[in-house]
Amino acid sequence: MDDTHFRWLGRFDNVILSGGKKIFPEQLEAKTAGIIPYPHYFTAIADPVLGQAVMLALETDLPHDEVMPEVMDRLMAVLHPHEWPRRVLAVRKIERTASGKL
Repeated sequence: MDDTHFRWLGRFDNVILSGGKKIFPEQLEAKTAGIIPYPHYFTAIADPVLGQAVMLALETDLPHDEVMPEVMDRLMAVLHPHEWPRRVLAVRKIERTASGKL
């Protein structure tokens, strides 16, 4: 907010530090809710250059190659380039908690 104050967004343990930029998966998920037609979540993966990078996990029965063009076009329309996922993982089933959270 200024030289001596800041506003922490999201959970402390849920921040991706990628190339010196703080990326909050919850904000990415809010931006992509209703845009990506598959259940999904964002997380961090190790990256040799950036330290951490953004990864997107999608739940779909469709082949990875079939969903990627549509998903990336939609992501590029709503996310800043430094928020774009470096990896996308398409899985048939995302594990959920007993309350249904991803």
